[in-house]
Amino acid sequence: MGYETDIDRGVFDTYQFANRDLQEYLVIILAGFLVLESGIFLMIQPATGYETSLIEALPQPFWYLFYIVLGGGILTLIAAAVTESGYWRHGLALIVANYAMYFFLPKARGYRFYGQGTADALRHFGDVKSILATGSLPGIWYPGEHVLMAQMTMLGVPLDAIPYLTAFLFTAIQIVGIGVLVRTVSGQPGSLAAGLAAGTPLIYTTFHLSNHPAMNSFMIVPVLLTLTELYRRSNDNEYVVLFLLIGVFIIYSHPMTTLFMVGLLLLTAVYSGVFNRLSLSDVR
Repeated sequence: MGYETDIDRGVFDTYQFANRDLQEYLVIILAGFLVLESGIFLMIQPATGYETSLIEALPQPFWYLFYIVLGGGILTLIAAAVTESGYWRHGLALIVANYAMYFFLPKARGYRFYGQGTADALRHFGDVKSILATGSLPGIWYPGEHVLMAQMTMLGVPLDAIPYLTAFLFTAIQIVGIGVLVRTVSGQPGSLAAGLAAGTPLIYTTFHLSNHPAMNSFMIVPVLLTLTELYRRSNDNEYVVLFLLIGVFIIYSHPMTTLFMVGLLLLTAVYSGVFNRLSLSDVR
């Protein structure tokens, strides 16, 4: 019963090659592309006149490298999910570094503001300047993000870099939050990498750059759902504390996100109660 055929051995060797060697080669190649992309990024010069398109202002090789690294990073995550390898860390690092350059392209090009023309984004930055100038809240109903940006400015981050840094941080939180949520709910070894791959595309398009409080607060909802699920399974009080901290931030970030959060939690509670009655077992 314990013998091993040549076919079994061949399948095992092929799996090990796909699990380790191919992913390692892919990561090394993508890292090389990322270095080339970084070199082009560092050579970007500030605009000397009015530009109608940031995309057209940059050399085409930069965009080729950007999409190669982005697609390759997602492919690495998918391969790590299928083979349950640890190369999801490398794929995530490549994607985060790639997006970091992408979000700071307007800053490298010398733009004062970029992508802030949607909704009332510019007014929110005016409120941040009011907080910095007066030390008080200028009559804002939901000052969570404004206070965060003001604190970042007081810590030394230039105000004209705040839009890009904030957009990048919230997007990174969303990607990681989706990955951890999928892993927590499914419990499967490769589900973290699969969740990271699903969360990588910029699903909110221009709103990732707009720094609108409603959208940025919505990006941390996966983290809130993860903490809710972890508490339901463990009843550990530290998850309650983290849940309350993030929940308070969402409440003070935007009322629409707050209503969505409350509705989602109520729906979860109702579903748990109905399921408990029908199945005579707790939802954990």
